[in-house]
Amino acid sequence: SQLLSQTTICLSQHPKATGRRQQNYTHTPIRKMTSTKYKYFAIAILLLFQASLKVKAFSFAPTKSTAVLQVAPPSWEELSTHLDQLQNVNEEDGALPLITLFRDTNGWCPFCERVWFALKIKNIPYEENLINLFDKPKWFTDMVPTALVPAILIHTDTVKDQAEAESEGRDKPDEVENKKKAPPQRTLIWESLDILKALDEHFPDTPKLVYEDDENYMKGREVMNALTSAGFKYLYNMKNDTLTMEEKEQQKSEFEQCLDDLETFIGRTTKSPFFLNTITGLDVEAIPTLERWRYQLPLTKNIDIMEGRPNLTRWFEAMDDYQPYTERVGGDEYSWTAVASTFLKLFSSNAGKDGGDGLPDETKEAIAKAEEAAKLMTSTFSVNPHDAGVYTKELLDKGRIEAAAKLISNHNAIVKDCTNTDPKSQQDIERADDPKNADWVIRLVAAKLLNVESPDTSTTASAADDDDNDANTDLDFTDAAKAAKTVASRLCVPRDLGGPAASVLRYELVKTASELVP
Repeated sequence: SQLLSQTTICLSQHPKATGRRQQNYTHTPIRKMTSTKYKYFAIAILLLFQASLKVKAFSFAPTKSTAVLQVAPPSWEELSTHLDQLQNVNEEDGALPLITLFRDTNGWCPFCERVWFALKIKNIPYEENLINLFDKPKWFTDMVPTALVPAILIHTDTVKDQAEAESEGRDKPDEVENKKKAPPQRTLIWESLDILKALDEHFPDTPKLVYEDDENYMKGREVMNALTSAGFKYLYNMKNDTLTMEEKEQQKSEFEQCLDDLETFIGRTTKSPFFLNTITGLDVEAIPTLERWRYQLPLTKNIDIMEGRPNLTRWFEAMDDYQPYTERVGGDEYSWTAVASTFLKLFSSNAGKDGGDGLPDETKEAIAKAEEAAKLMTSTFSVNPHDAGVYTKELLDKGRIEAAAKLISNHNAIVKDCTNTDPKSQQDIERADDPKNADWVIRLVAAKLLNVESPDTSTTASAADDDDNDANTDLDFTDAAKAAKTVASRLCVPRDLGGPAASVLRYELVKTASELVP
C-alpha cells in the first residue's frame, strides 16, 4: 500500500503528468482495490507509464542500444501543412504587392538595403526578386539601363485602383480582379536615392523620408557623403599597393575627422537620437554603411567608430530599437564578423595572383582575427534569446514562424550547403558528411520551432531492418549534430533571415546538437 501510494504521488507530481493525463491517471481509485494480484498489476502499469514518461523526456539521447526510443520528425509535407495552419494571414501578408524590389542575393549591397529599409518604414507591401550580382540574368540587364541593383517596379495600376476604391468608400480590388486587367502597368525606377523620392511621391500617405528642400537635411547628406568617401578610400586602400605608410596614416586621419563631423551633426539637437527630429532618409542612407563599420572595423582596422562618440552611440541604440530596421533589414554582429574575411579577400590588390593567395601579411592577420572572432562568437548561440534581452518577445515569437518557414521552403538547399565537400566560402566551418543526417536534424528543428510533437517510435534490432518501419534507423547522431552546428554558423543576417528569427533558429540548432551529443 505504501509503494502504491508513492507511485500515485510520483505520477501526480511528474511534470509530464498534467492536464488530461493527470485527470486520467491520478484520480483513478487504485487504493480501493483489495486483491493483491490487482494491486501489483496496477503498480506494474503505473511504473511502466512513469518509465515511459522519463524515457520520452530524454528521447534525444544518442543511444545505440538494441532497443531504443528514437524521435521520428514529421515529414516536410507534414511540417508544411502545420506551418500553413499556424500562419495567420494578417493585413500585410494578405495584401497585394504594390512594389517589386530587385536586390542582391547576399544582402550586402548598401544601396539595396536603403530601399528595403524604406519599404519597411512605409509598410508598403512588396515582393522580391533576388539578383545574383556575379551572374545577372539577361532579362534584368535588358530591363534596367544601368544593369545595377537596386531597382523597383511600382505596380502603378494596383496603386491607382486601390487609391480610387479607398476614396470612393468601396472595397479594394482583389488579386483576381487585377489579374483580369491586361497588360499590367508598371513604373521602373533605379538608383537608390531616386527610388526613395519616388516612394514618397507615389505613396503620399506613408511617412515622408526625403526633405531636399530642408537645409539641415542637405547638410546631413553632405556630412555623410564625405564620411563615406573618406571611409572607402582608407578602408579599402588594399587595392592600392603603391601607397606609403604616411599616406595611409593621412587617410586614416581624414576618416576619423569625418566621423567626428558626423558626431557633431547628430549632436546638434537633443530632441531626437536620429539625424533630424524624426527618422528620415538621412538615417536610411547612412545605416547600411555604418552598420558594417560598427562590427567589422574593430577586427580589420582596430577602430571602434562609437568610442568617444556618444551621439553616434545613441543613434545606433535608437536604430537597434526601431522595429522596421531590426526585425528584418538590419544585419547582426555575428554575420558581419563571419563575412569580414570575405570582404578582406575581395578588396585585396593581389588576391589570387601567381597561383597563391597573394595576400599581404597585414591582410592575412586581419582575416585570421576575423575568423577566430566569428568562431568564438558561436558560443553565444547557446544563450536563449528570450534571456539575452536583444529582441522583444513579440519579435522572437514571430521569428520562430519565420525561421521554420525558411527551413521548410529551402530545406534542399540547406542540406546541400551544410554537407558541401567543396565550399567556396567559410571554409573553416566543418561540414557534415551525410545528407540523410542533415535532413533529419533540420526536420527535427523545424518541428521544435513549430511546437510540433515528434512521434516516438520504439525500435529493436530486428525492427530496424523493416523497410516499413518509420523509426530513425542508421542515423549518425554525431554527424546530425555537426550538420545543426554548421547551419547555425552559416546562417547570415539579413541574407537568410531577420535578426530575431536567426537568433531563435541558431539557439534551437545548437541546443538540439547538444542534446544529440551531450
